Formats: sequence, structure tokens, C-alpha cells
Amino acid sequence: MRALIVSAILAFAPAAHAASPAPTSNHTAAQPAAWLQHDLIVSLHNLPRTYSCNDLWYKFRDVLLEIGARADYQILPYDCESRSPQLQLKFALPQALSPSQRQYADLEATPKTVELQPGQPSTLKASDCDLVSQMNTYFFPAIPLKVTGSQLPCATPAEGRPKFELSVAAFTPAAESNPALASENPAKPTQPSRRR
Repeated sequence: MRALIVSAILAFAPAAHAASPAPTSNHTAAQPAAWLQHDLIVSLHNLPRTYSCNDLWYKFRDVLLEIGARADYQILPYDCESRSPQLQLKFALPQALSPSQRQYADLEATPKTVELQPGQPSTLKASDCDLVSQMNTYFFPAIPLKVTGSQLPCATPAEGRPKFELSVAAFTPAAESNPALASENPAKPTQPSRRR
């Protein structure tokens, strides 16, 4: 019942609170937040290479964790080994609350600029430029999180291609947040599929 109340409040929150936080320094004070559930299918199109289900699971898992997702995420990749796979994603991200909504807070969270590039997170490789470009097109707008900067030279030949970079304004749990509040009874995360 509490989750329904929080969802209803967030649905009518002013646009300023629904928008992605502006990128700030790491010293920004924590703000009251509530977990907002997302359930979506991300369809990827005509990738230049194929990915196994495990590859897609780990890459999306690591990106979700970077942007502040709670530990009870579920990731189901399918149509793996094709150039146009899909992923069903169920996860929760912190959503800023106004001071008047503080009593509904599940956790404290802070604005953070997340940088995606080869090696950050570790599962992203230089060959993932097109995958990250499609995250930019199909995934982040659906959450929504604001992309604050991008360099995606995916059409450039691999030899001599500059590394890709994507900056996202996220809202992540504060390190000092109470784990009991942050995730009262998290479900076991979905493990990567063995299906190829």
C-alpha cells in the first residue's frame, strides 16, 4: 500500500522533481527519495556484432548499478545471438521527493554524473560503441534520465576511432543510506540466461 501511495504522489509531483537531477559535484547533500519501479522492454536494432545473453545481462546489469538501481533488478535478454536482441528490464531507481513529501522517503540519494566509456563499468569494451549509442536512443529516454554529454563515433572505422563517452545525470543512493530503508525485502536478482 505504501508503494502505491508513493507512486501516486510521484505521478503528481511537480515537473522539477520528476526531471533528472542536474550533474553536480560529489559533495552535494543527500536528498529524500523514494524507489520508483520501472518495467520496460529495450529493443536493440541492427547491431554490428552479436552478443550472447550473458554478455547483454552483465553489460545492462553494470549500467543499472552505475545509475543507482536497487539490488532487486531483473534482466531477461532474448533473441540473443541475433543483431536485434531485446531485454526485459525490471528495476527501481531513486526518485527525488520534495520537502513536503519527505515522510514518504525510502532512502537518501544524491545527484551524480555517471560516465559510460570503455572500461567504465568494466564490462563495457571499445567494441560496444553501437550498444551504448542504442542505450542513449532507446533506454535512457524511457526511464527518463538526461544524457548530459556524448561522444559516440561509432561510424568511424575501428582503427583510429576515438573512445566513446556518454554522460548521464543520475540520482544514486547516498553511501550512508539505511540499507533497511533502501531495500526492505529485495528479491533475488535474475541470473543471466544460458540461452543463446
